[in-house]
Amino acid sequence: NINVTSALMQQANAGDGENQTNNGIQDADLTSNATINIVLKSPAQGENVSCSYDLVFKWDGASGNNYTSGSNGYSTLDTDTTNGVGTNHKYYPSKYYVRTGYDKKEEHEGFKELTVSVSSMTYTSASDVSGSSGDDVKEKNIDEFKLGGEGSDSITLMSDEIATEETTGAHIVYTIEFKFYNLDKDQSHLMNKNFKGTVSVENVEC
Repeated sequence: NINVTSALMQQANAGDGENQTNNGIQDADLTSNATINIVLKSPAQGENVSCSYDLVFKWDGASGNNYTSGSNGYSTLDTDTTNGVGTNHKYYPSKYYVRTGYDKKEEHEGFKELTVSVSSMTYTSASDVSGSSGDDVKEKNIDEFKLGGEGSDSITLMSDEIATEETTGAHIVYTIEFKFYNLDKDQSHLMNKNFKGTVSVENVEC
């Protein structure tokens, strides 16, 4: 849940430099974290079991009011959500968020504004004694994740798998982090907007 208030935007832009990024200043209050713990146990010691699944981010209903085609100064916006803009057409407008500069067809490589990242730790037993880093989703602007289809309010962040031969089980802890960056651009169309959603485990196959 990130609430982009005008006060926070001004506070962040007047920051002390410790939160400087490559394209703006990001205040701590404009960061939100959540964790998910995936657990799997074998029904018998030595019997291998595995499950695949997706981590899916779903916008809440109120976030749908953040953007409406033709408003908020984006009267010339190309709303083609199939082709997008940018290298390899990676960036997509939606009713939830349109990044600053989209209507000008700017190239957005490395452009951070509203981002999501996923880091994980895979534990080989239920004791938390040992573990290893899993495959992560590096920080990406959220419009790199295309909505799941016409009318969809969800985004698949990543697909993964868990496996074990232990009756004590194995588990993976995911940390999902969202950030909003203040840029040296006019972001007034995003001021006083709330960006909120949940991350859940979907499409489980075992």
